[in-house]
Amino acid sequence: MKKPTRKQAATAGAVPLALVLSACSAPATPRSAPTTPSAPTATAVASHCWHVTHEFEENKEWYRDIAAISDENVWVVGTRRFGKNARDSAPLVRRWDGRRWSRVELPEPAGSGPIKLNRVSASSPTNVWIVGDDDDEARDFKDIRQYWWHWDGRRWEIYRARTYRSTEPFPSNSAIPLAVGAKSAWWFNVPDEGPNPYGGDVRFFDGRRWREVSTPGFLHSISALSDRDAWAVGAGWSSNQPVPAYLVRWNGKTWNDHPLPKSLTGLGNPQSGRSYPASGWEILARTDRDVWLLGNGLHHWDGRRWNPVPTPGKGDLKSLTDDGAGGLWFKSGKGLVHYRAGKWIKPQRLDPLGKTSEISAMTRVPGTSSMWALGVRFAWGASKHMILRCND
Repeated sequence: MKKPTRKQAATAGAVPLALVLSACSAPATPRSAPTTPSAPTATAVASHCWHVTHEFEENKEWYRDIAAISDENVWVVGTRRFGKNARDSAPLVRRWDGRRWSRVELPEPAGSGPIKLNRVSASSPTNVWIVGDDDDEARDFKDIRQYWWHWDGRRWEIYRARTYRSTEPFPSNSAIPLAVGAKSAWWFNVPDEGPNPYGGDVRFFDGRRWREVSTPGFLHSISALSDRDAWAVGAGWSSNQPVPAYLVRWNGKTWNDHPLPKSLTGLGNPQSGRSYPASGWEILARTDRDVWLLGNGLHHWDGRRWNPVPTPGKGDLKSLTDDGAGGLWFKSGKGLVHYRAGKWIKPQRLDPLGKTSEISAMTRVPGTSSMWALGVRFAWGASKHMILRCND
């Protein structure tokens, strides 16, 4: 596989954007000990913490991901449309500095056309990663190139990944970055359900260069405690052969197998007759005795065993996110649900979003219980993206 190469560097510029509502910082909340899983209980939320703080230009700014370093350093990425087709578009990055959302200019990769930004991950002011690729609509489904931008606190560097065909079973928005610490990062791809000619594509950045890391197959999710300690769950295909679901732990040099919950062991093995595990599994590691796995149910690792956790309703949970106080936030349907102190708490209706709206991405400010989210409202062919906050 061809290694990514550095293409160019440029400084970031900013264009102020008017503030709608002022943001206030949330004090750091001490993390409590992991709660013992218990049967779900539906209760009323104690405080209506989620509120809309900013609305972006209707039908013009489309945001796909959000990452927070602090309450004065939050990033969102997406696309700005200034015409009726995909060719009339440009990558869009904005950064919150505690007072306003400012436009951040990305350096343009040499020879690129219209680009859409899909993901952002940030672990420090000197370690911000953005992933994007050629807009397949603008290129009429021809060869698609992926790009990674890295902000080190002073300038941008561009890394170009391989080129692939958008008609192959490889979604163009599947590249996922995970920033770790002051300078490190993981990068991996989530597959479609079916054979894939690329196999598992996992890479690690040590602050100087990218290197490929061997895995049994595709990874669906990574959660890192440090650059030498990470948990990952995967399944899928390798060399056109199905790979059963697996859980591994990184020790800084290699991945080591870790037992899955019994209900998930062997899932995806054609010999077992069990179905292929759908992409969307997620893992969250807070300590080596507090690990959560979302996939075909919710499970908690207490350092000795996996414990199943009953989930409410249909269990349609996504976006497993630490709440900073021993609990968890999830996307559920078009809204959010909170697991706290062994109880499931459904928050208030997210007005002014309403029934025709949904949460698209969510993140937490490290060291606090301050949450940020992206929402979008649809009405009569129009859509408006907005920022929501929760200081519970």
